[in-house]
Amino acid sequence: MTASGFLAGADARSIGPDLGGDTVFLAGFDPDRPATSVHDELMVRTVAFGRADDEPVVFSVCDLVGLTRVQTDKGRRVVACTHTHHGPDGLGFWGKPFEGVSGIDPAYLARVRATVAASQEAAVAALEPADQPLATLNLAYTLEDVAAQTYTSAGGLFSAAELREAGMSIGAVEARHVSVLLGALQEPAAPFPFARTVNAVDEAAFITPDGPVTTP
Repeated sequence: MTASGFLAGADARSIGPDLGGDTVFLAGFDPDRPATSVHDELMVRTVAFGRADDEPVVFSVCDLVGLTRVQTDKGRRVVACTHTHHGPDGLGFWGKPFEGVSGIDPAYLARVRATVAASQEAAVAALEPADQPLATLNLAYTLEDVAAQTYTSAGGLFSAAELREAGMSIGAVEARHVSVLLGALQEPAAPFPFARTVNAVDEAAFITPDGPVTTP
């Protein structure tokens, strides 16, 4: 792909909750951890790439632990998350599980989805000629490819069933992001997203404060 005729656009906006009105369970470490204050603003950051004669690829990243594919991805528009454990629960795991209470606040999540959609539209509206599109796309591809391979590899390393399940499910999402980016680079769309693990992060990095989470 050459830089000729290539367009890029970007947008960023807040997805922070209203602690005075939203029911905010923090996502991680322990369930039933309601948020009491804001340390840093949570954001959605979006980039769009394309040409004047084709539908752009739009990629958004939210400062959340995660969102389901049903909630987010549509065609050439992809949403990923930073996997922070210091933001609202976007998956429903960290509410009050023993009382059947989800960690998701539906009203807040609806606002997040609306804000992400608005950010994506704004990034597309901001498309303009780009000087170095290939460098940006290749960096995004490399990061997503390492993430996909790492989660896929981790599925066979984690000792806990819930960790194996989470790793494999996230790996599939990351592999889809790889496919989208390869399409933007006009390359074959990820022919081996689940088989390759040669670039996975070494298992020695899977360490928690309580020790390794892999099988000895």
